[in-house]
Amino acid sequence: AILEFRLTPLTDGGAELTQTARLLPRGLPGLAYWYALSPIHKRLYPGMLRAIAAATGKPILEGPERVQ
Repeated sequence: AILEFRLTPLTDGGAELTQTARLLPRGLPGLAYWYALSPIHKRLYPGMLRAIAAATGKPILEGPERVQ
């Protein structure tokens, strides 16, 4: 699994934070793991972004969005 964070500067002086989670499963056990933990991931990743915003003192202007 890979968890990637990317910051993109915006023209207004702000920045966009993109968080991407990827899984390269090894067979059926890897897929079963990912889907079994999917409900946890759906709460964990947005919570992680909210915690980053809180730690930096910056507001979340929109999102997070789930992209497949």
